[in-house]
Amino acid sequence: MAELISDAARADFDDWAADAHSPGWTAWRELKCVDRDESAVSTDRRIHEYEAVDGTWVFSKAAWSVRFAEAAELPADPATRADDRYGRTDWPEGAEWQDGDRLYRLGQ
Repeated sequence: MAELISDAARADFDDWAADAHSPGWTAWRELKCVDRDESAVSTDRRIHEYEAVDGTWVFSKAAWSVRFAEAAELPADPATRADDRYGRTDWPEGAEWQDGDRLYRLGQ
């Protein structure tokens, strides 16, 4: 049985127009069943970017950036080093690179 999206969620999604992508249609009943105390099978190996806001690091995004590549002394074009785009396996979990008002961290 298909579940319908709420009017409020649909309006939020539609406001994004062409910038909206990769919608997830997880039902609330599925989210309520998640055991948040269970350990993950694997960690998120993407590079997470944080920005300094009032002296606190605030999550910005998890995506490749030229600024991160320069901070980590990597080629600026992620196509040249696909393993670096989502986090190299030889970097330890939690490895960090700071560049001024930006902090890049492997995993969360």
